[in-house]
Amino acid sequence: MTKQYIPYFNESLKKAIREGESEKIQVYIRALGNIGHPSILQILEPYLEGQKNVSEYQRILMVLALDKLVYIQPQIARPVLYNLYQNTAESHKIRCAAVALLMKTNPPLVMLQRMAEFTNTDPHQQVISAVQSAIKSAAALEDPYNIEL
Repeated sequence: MTKQYIPYFNESLKKAIREGESEKIQVYIRALGNIGHPSILQILEPYLEGQKNVSEYQRILMVLALDKLVYIQPQIARPVLYNLYQNTAESHKIRCAAVALLMKTNPPLVMLQRMAEFTNTDPHQQVISAVQSAIKSAAALEDPYNIEL
């Protein structure tokens, strides 16, 4: 499946971006995300890192499209999301989306502590609020499924 669909969606995404077809771009981003395979990171990272141009909205969609990967292989998605969160030059919208998904990867305590400490110096109030809210919500969880977090 991955050898057939991922290259197809990758080429289709590139074509849609070249032609400026916003609706198709959104569909192909979501299609890649739905596959949830680690190889989609190789496709999306150049856009997420700003090496290839797409709109901010499309970049947010790319971050959110990592939701299946977060569910299937959180340890692979975690560093990508954490890097997006840490990049203060990045849009606060993208950073907040990264925080939301990062919390679903069951981040280690050390990472949560670094995030909490960084709220003292983070330049974006929206990101500070997202981190504080996420950590407070995680601390209040009581169900057995989230006991590790």
